Amino acid sequence: MISIDSDEDMTSQPASAKRQKTNSGQAVRSSQTPVSTPRGPRIKREAPTKPSKAVFTLKEIRNKRDGGSASNLPNNVDPRVTEYFIKVAIRPWKEHTGAALRRISQLVQDMLQKCIAATIERRGPTALLTKTIAIVDTLCNMAFESEEQYINRFFECDIAKPVTYVSLSSKFEEVAAELEAKRTLERVNEHFETLATTNPNKDLVPEKRQEKAKNADWVRTTLGPDEYRAEATAMASPLAFYDHAANRLLDTVAVHIHNGFLTTIENELYDTLTLQIDTTDVQVCESLLEEDPEREARRITLLAEKQKLEQALAELQGLPTTH
Repeated sequence: MISIDSDEDMTSQPASAKRQKTNSGQAVRSSQTPVSTPRGPRIKREAPTKPSKAVFTLKEIRNKRDGGSASNLPNNVDPRVTEYFIKVAIRPWKEHTGAALRRISQLVQDMLQKCIAATIERRGPTALLTKTIAIVDTLCNMAFESEEQYINRFFECDIAKPVTYVSLSSKFEEVAAELEAKRTLERVNEHFETLATTNPNKDLVPEKRQEKAKNADWVRTTLGPDEYRAEATAMASPLAFYDHAANRLLDTVAVHIHNGFLTTIENELYDTLTLQIDTTDVQVCESLLEEDPEREARRITLLAEKQKLEQALAELQGLPTTH
């Protein structure tokens, strides 16, 4: 995910004394919505079960934009700057997708092992069970590694040079409008948080703040122009491409998992087992079905005892009935 973050560095202040600043330099309470005084670049990494989140501060965006070759042209962003934000955002995908793929592979192997055990294990712990599981695991690993290489190559190409021939103009407009709306709401929150520091009665509940943010005339008259409007707009292209690339990635992974990994197992499993177990050789099959010596000895003993019991039962049943 990509997020445009607030920026004030408050690491040296205790929680009760923290204050953020608006674009005008006035202090606001830190417990409220993040503000827009840039705090420097960083990429947050969540817990392993959550996706990484690329966080760009407004100041980082401004610095990158100003450093581009198109910085002297209004409303223009150097393509290399756009590419930078895209690469930073999509780079964590490889790690998390790899973990998901390995999990899928393990689940498939676990499922197959359960099926094998349900079919063969009833004969006892024979060499057939061990060899069958080993053959299936090897086939799964080979099929998985082949598709994993294709997916990793896809990541390498995407990170090397983000490319698409799909028109993203409508998505760009959608994202730009969403960013502007979020940025406006943030400025409205800053405004009322500032007022509340001197007069709490002038603060508004979140619902009322949202109503103010949707009132363009009120925003223009009360807050004036947004000094970070260009920075917010500059992120529309990276975000639009990010959404497009995420959908493309999902389809790519799904195709390789279904048509590559799973289909390979489905098509090759029977022939692989038949060939490697050598089912045409009777001696091989008998050796694979041989039981453990101790288990076999125990089975013979039990069969002998059963025979004795059956003989005794037959003798008892042959005795004359007395009244």
